[in-house]
Amino acid sequence: MGKQHIIDGIQVDIANPNLGTGGQGKAELVTLSSDPSVNLVAKHLPLSKDTKSRVAELIKLNLPAFSPFLAAPVAYTSRRDELIHLAPFAEGHDLLSDNRTLPENMELAYHLSCLLTILEEQGVAHGDLAPSNIMISPAGEVYLIDFDNFIAKDKRIPPPTMVGQHMMIAPELRGKRGRKPDQWSDRFAAAVLLNLLLLRRHPAGEAKTPADVDRVMSKGRWPERKHKIEASDVPIQALGSGLISRFDAAFSLRPKHRPSADHWRRSLSDALQNLVIHDCGQAFVLDRATKICPWCEAKLDPVTMPKIENIRISVPSTGQRYRVSLGSGKSIILGRHNLCPAAQTVSGRHLEIMPNGNGITLRHIGRHPSSILRDGNWQAFQETRIALSDLAIAPVTLRLADLYIDIEI
Repeated sequence: MGKQHIIDGIQVDIANPNLGTGGQGKAELVTLSSDPSVNLVAKHLPLSKDTKSRVAELIKLNLPAFSPFLAAPVAYTSRRDELIHLAPFAEGHDLLSDNRTLPENMELAYHLSCLLTILEEQGVAHGDLAPSNIMISPAGEVYLIDFDNFIAKDKRIPPPTMVGQHMMIAPELRGKRGRKPDQWSDRFAAAVLLNLLLLRRHPAGEAKTPADVDRVMSKGRWPERKHKIEASDVPIQALGSGLISRFDAAFSLRPKHRPSADHWRRSLSDALQNLVIHDCGQAFVLDRATKICPWCEAKLDPVTMPKIENIRISVPSTGQRYRVSLGSGKSIILGRHNLCPAAQTVSGRHLEIMPNGNGITLRHIGRHPSSILRDGNWQAFQETRIALSDLAIAPVTLRLADLYIDIEI
């Protein structure tokens, strides 16, 4: 029998004692003794009071319960001078290992933004966003790993000991000893990560030395605006005006101007719905600002973006009816206050309705569950898309906690 650990009552067998070594400790690949098909990571960290309270807080948050792609710790034990925690194992390779197309990278960026949105909704930031901490599975799924440097909004939780990896650090943290990372510096790192993913290059460009990187990354503007790129490079115009605006804000020297993960999620969702492949074979996001193909510079026909008119929402139990219009980039929030004040179990922010190409996207944002009626069965959802052609045939019935509503056109 090989070496084993017992971590908070969970017995695991060590399959690979040298899975990797990070800035804060070493990692082992382990399997459940009761089910060897289940792979986990056992991370060894130096034991301290701060480390123990931070890991305990992570486990209390139980992030993998919100998404299986958040590979955060689920159990820990301490012994002698070390702490060992268990986390799900994310099989695959890091973010930049493959040469993917822009549509493929935009899909990955969208899924990553969804994971970061969950973190922000739970009041935490990752704290060490970098390509090495994003794993892409063989099935093309995005995993976020290595949460040891997480940042909590709760000031009672000790801050992380690291400010992040040098290429990802926000301007306000560069060269300033004693300043701690926060959710705003994490949003800067997220923008750098998305730059790497979507454009396949770091925004610092040709900067070679750490001092050069500090200078370029601390100017308060998106460095890509000034870069000269090669013919084979992805032009920033291929991302569309919505994402370009997000990047411009993300590199601001005013941290609170940087977009949230949910802002990125919405912009990436819009971009994906408007991706086209031109006659030259290259993909780009088509919007009103697009006059020429960003790749071959061929002139394009004028673009007309649709506006969704006459969405009707009714509450059968009260007879209340509402009529709304959704323009590009607009959304409405439904909840107790604007649907049914007497429905006490429906939160004030329960459901978001957004335009999405030739349909609408429904996103659950409440504390109580959202369900949609499909083929006579209730299905819980976090986000679902409804085509306008389907709404034209029959209303969609939703259940927000114990309140029923119909949506139709």
